[in-house]
Amino acid sequence: MIGFLNRNLKLLWIGQFISLLGDSALWAVLIYTVLALETDSAEAKSGIVSFLETFPFLLLGVVAGIIGDRFDRKRVLWISDIARMLILLLIPLAYVTGHLSWQLLGAVAFGVGFFSAIFQPAKDAFVPDLAESGNLMKINAFFHSSTEFAVISGTAIAAAILGASRYAVGDSDIPRLVMIYGMDALTFLVSALFILAVRPPAHTRGSAARIPSVRTHLKNAWNLARKSSLLRGLMFITAIDNLFIMGPAIVGANLLVKNTFGKGPEGIALVQFVFSIGMLAASLILLKIAHRIPKGKTVLIGIFLDGFTYLPYFFVNTYIQFLGLIFIHSLTVPLIIIPRTTLIQENITRENLAVAFSLINIMVFGFWSLSGLFTGMAAAHLARHVGSAAAPRYVFLAAGIGGSLTGLLGIAFRGLRTAK
Repeated sequence: MIGFLNRNLKLLWIGQFISLLGDSALWAVLIYTVLALETDSAEAKSGIVSFLETFPFLLLGVVAGIIGDRFDRKRVLWISDIARMLILLLIPLAYVTGHLSWQLLGAVAFGVGFFSAIFQPAKDAFVPDLAESGNLMKINAFFHSSTEFAVISGTAIAAAILGASRYAVGDSDIPRLVMIYGMDALTFLVSALFILAVRPPAHTRGSAARIPSVRTHLKNAWNLARKSSLLRGLMFITAIDNLFIMGPAIVGANLLVKNTFGKGPEGIALVQFVFSIGMLAASLILLKIAHRIPKGKTVLIGIFLDGFTYLPYFFVNTYIQFLGLIFIHSLTVPLIIIPRTTLIQENITRENLAVAFSLINIMVFGFWSLSGLFTGMAAAHLARHVGSAAAPRYVFLAAGIGGSLTGLLGIAFRGLRTAK
């Protein structure tokens, strides 16, 4: 099945797969942990934690890409993994010592996000280093589809741990949730060990010496965004789409599960599980047809559908209906991510590749962070007027309208619209 991956790509893939098992479990419970800890202004506090989780991508910006271009990418990756492991271990330690708080959750989310912001563009730029003459679209589709399989497995493991641990610690949510943080820390250690086993091709080692100065790098990043209609279009619609979509996806979904449907942490883990099933299905389809689709148009269609499939959430009445709508929505997301990644890898030179990915990550995670903050604030405001059970519905309605319009707006960027 993975014969098209060489040894180095297999090692990177295995490490990332294991790490994502823990990450997906953490993603499923982070915001819910805030809601379990807090009763006063929980919506706003969950929005703040969501903001802190992804704000480092906006804070570091292009600097994260410069790190990935100027330093040994393998070293950047394993150091980032070890740092995230140590930061996550603060949660079990705080729980044991009686110091667990939503403020600490925010600080840990920020710390993990900080090193993730450094890790992600370096990893995306590391793949072409290791692929050599491989088919990047096929490799990216495989990495993404296996990512969704890891998320499926991780969320299933999280749901199992949260359910089975009731017999050991009772119905209290907090001790069961803390177990997930410890599990994620362990998977970062395993990932770091696999990355250490990677042996990059000789021509990619020590390449930082041939890379321009930081000032030149920043200038190149500006020029990339200024001169490339393709990159400029990707940056713009990615930013606007994530501003509308991601806050409701993270904060809004947790509020809907807990406040509207009255489900426990297993409920949000199951939502993530169903979402990942749809993502995997769509990714596997793209794996088969990747070479036949126009990448630019696929991104635009995906963004339109990303927003449009939010609109029915306003009318959902039961948890089961919500799961069905989550599955439909999840089918649209790979239409954005996979062709967008490949367009960058195929159209940006290696020397500026990590910077290009960091520019996209600013748009993805930076505006994700703002979206989470705004969603929490909006939900808190709406809860005072329509009640906490109804507030998430209005959040999804607004996000669906905005996301749909963003996809249509992207047609204005010719470089993106015509990209093959």
